[in-house]
Amino acid sequence: MKQAVLVLFLLCFSSLVFGQSSITFDATVSNKQVPIDGYVEVSFTLKNGVGTDFKAPDFEGFDILSGPSKSISTTVINENVSRSFGYSYIIRPKSKGNLTIKAASIKVNNQWYKTNTITITAISKQNKIARSGKSITPKVFLRATPSLSKAYVGQQVVLNYELFSNVPVQDLRLEKEDDYKGFFVKNRNVQWTSNQTEIIDNVEYLKYTIKKVSLFSQQDGISTIEPLELTVLVSIPDSGDSFWGMEETKEVKVKSTANQIEILKIPEVTDDNFNGAVGNYSTSFQLSQSNIALGKPTVLKITVNGDGDPNRLFPTFLSPSDSFDVFEPKITEELFKEEGEYLISSKSIEYTIVPKKIGTFSIEPNFVYFDPYKGEFANSSCIVPKIQVQNYSLNTLNKDTKTTNNKWLIAFSIISLIAVASWFTFTKILKKSENSTKLDSKSFLNKLNDKSMSYNDLSTIVQEFLCKSYDIHTTEYVSKNIATLLIQKGMDEVKANNWQNVVMHLQANVYAPIYSSNIQEDIKQIRNLV
Repeated sequence: MKQAVLVLFLLCFSSLVFGQSSITFDATVSNKQVPIDGYVEVSFTLKNGVGTDFKAPDFEGFDILSGPSKSISTTVINENVSRSFGYSYIIRPKSKGNLTIKAASIKVNNQWYKTNTITITAISKQNKIARSGKSITPKVFLRATPSLSKAYVGQQVVLNYELFSNVPVQDLRLEKEDDYKGFFVKNRNVQWTSNQTEIIDNVEYLKYTIKKVSLFSQQDGISTIEPLELTVLVSIPDSGDSFWGMEETKEVKVKSTANQIEILKIPEVTDDNFNGAVGNYSTSFQLSQSNIALGKPTVLKITVNGDGDPNRLFPTFLSPSDSFDVFEPKITEELFKEEGEYLISSKSIEYTIVPKKIGTFSIEPNFVYFDPYKGEFANSSCIVPKIQVQNYSLNTLNKDTKTTNNKWLIAFSIISLIAVASWFTFTKILKKSENSTKLDSKSFLNKLNDKSMSYNDLSTIVQEFLCKSYDIHTTEYVSKNIATLLIQKGMDEVKANNWQNVVMHLQANVYAPIYSSNIQEDIKQIRNLV
């Protein structure tokens, strides 16, 4: 009974997870030509299904040195889940010539699947492997290779750790790894089973990619990546003279060499629209509606894809104009996907836009980034359709629409009146605060403990803190320019842009709160910045 329930569960699970992708069961080998004294890894991989009753081929013409080794990997790209199950063997040909690895089989949802057959060619011995007594002497070493030796701040550097062994590797144990200080780090999805061989100094090695990390530097200068240290458990095949014919296992300690990466400064910024992004980028958009009534909002969603540091991508490349207002942008999703050697980040940003007047106007997002591959600043723009703004009294609107739009106009007018009144109150409070003593961090943090605080109060004390701490006059305090002022006063660029995002968010909640916000979460973010 329990087995029946388990099978039913697996069938349901597999149909949910893999229902939108076809099931495949394939065989691959690390090399189709191998010396008769060499080794080859054969892998049987099931994708998009849960299998039972795996049956390996008989490997006629080969000696099985190790296996089966089982592996499971899961990949999530754009909310699509794929999972693969692998079975791998290390085998050695018994004689020269063309040898065939027959099909393996597995059952998925009561249906049998078979792999392809593979033919490999066994050739004469090409190298002699040193032997000690009756056993092969294990040769194991670790190599750390960065994709770049020079990179700009925020540019992605991929660090590959590759293990080479002349005998099969059974297991790994991490002993020591650099903390990658000064980098934003994303670990990559790597399945460390060997998929190829390489001959070095006349010795054939199995090559394992055991770890891959994407590094994004936060500061310029020389960065040193300390060696990675591992304990490797290897399987030493018997020479064939042993009475018992058993494999020997052995632990080998290895470490990579240290690497130095020169991190370069970004050239002097010549475009005010540059917001810190470094890499190769593209943009796309979605507009909720292009024909709207006066005062009614539309939402522009801009998606930015690129290989640079996603933390340097600030959503500040759409500014208000005399035709429309833009409220605080909202990041709706942030995804990562494997794309060849590099990790690609995708950020979607929503801008709520409210027109100020009747007519036709254009939205022109201006996303400027630094392209490290060309060594110059670039602009990734998207062409957004023109927006048609209509009056409420148009005959094309039916009676129900007129009623709804009138309600919206009244609400918009009330918000505008509240905004004007709040502005005068806000200005009066600031004038009083200019003559007060300098507000230090401790006093500011104490003020944040007020549980009855409103967004108006919070916006006021944040402005008071920034103006007095960095000697900024209240007339200069404009949300879209605050980052520039703070950088001029000596603040770090990333922190300055974070303060600008906070100020814009607070002002949006004071004057036109479109999204519901949690003031305690905002206070927590401000504490972290201080």
